[in-house]
Amino acid sequence: MPYRISEASTLKGSGGLAYILVDFWRTAAAFDTGAPPILTNDFIMQLQREGQRIITRTDGWFKLTDGTFVDPADPQTEDIPSNLFARETVQRPTRQEVRENIRAYWQRAKAGRWSGDHTGDASKPFRIDGVRVRQRHAKLLRDSSDPLGVVVRLAPDVGVRVDDA
Repeated sequence: MPYRISEASTLKGSGGLAYILVDFWRTAAAFDTGAPPILTNDFIMQLQREGQRIITRTDGWFKLTDGTFVDPADPQTEDIPSNLFARETVQRPTRQEVRENIRAYWQRAKAGRWSGDHTGDASKPFRIDGVRVRQRHAKLLRDSSDPLGVVVRLAPDVGVRVDDA
């Protein structure tokens, strides 16, 4: 199932929530011939550039702030307070997270036989198993502020066909 991210921006006034508008086609041939998408959805995602994780050795043991390592399989490890684990900052795989969210949505949409425009715009039809469903949320205001620096990471995927959902 091919899809195309038509827009990646920031939800205005949200403090950095990403707004991602996605069009879906049933087949690559439909996309390539210029057929209209069978489904459109707007995603609002809380994406982060960085995350924190516990430092581990190659064998998976957790590092403590005093420099020692503990076996995560040892039941006593559960009793160690969280602030005693040594942590590191890592880059989050933003594009992968977005693709996983899109893939999960497509699985639900396919199972429910969704079609049309699922952006909440009441003027555009959205159907579940062929039955029109009323949509009611207000139009979402967006901008290009990208305060968290995550939308810019999606630029390679905007406007191109992606076949991995």
